[in-house]
Amino acid sequence: MLYTGQGATTTAVTLRGLLTLAILAGAAAAQTPDSVFQTNCAGCHNAGNAVGAPLPQTLRQMPWQAILAALESGKMKAIGGRISAANREAGFARPRPLRVAT
Repeated sequence: MLYTGQGATTTAVTLRGLLTLAILAGAAAAQTPDSVFQTNCAGCHNAGNAVGAPLPQTLRQMPWQAILAALESGKMKAIGGRISAANREAGFARPRPLRVAT
């Protein structure tokens, strides 16, 4: 059934508004590389860590592909599973070193 008239216009406007909000929410969900690191990684990747995690200066020298692979299928898979794909991409899938506060 095809709706016409005032009700159809209101429904179309409402659906467009909801779609716009969903798109904006997705864009806002991706964090900056620094905030991704601080939120998910800094707790272990620090000078006092007891788990042997590489320090930020070591991570900066690693290829971004190696970090992303560790998060998606390697040693860090459990942690990577907690980070959204958008944030993994925003934080690590870049051909540049991480900028991490030390």
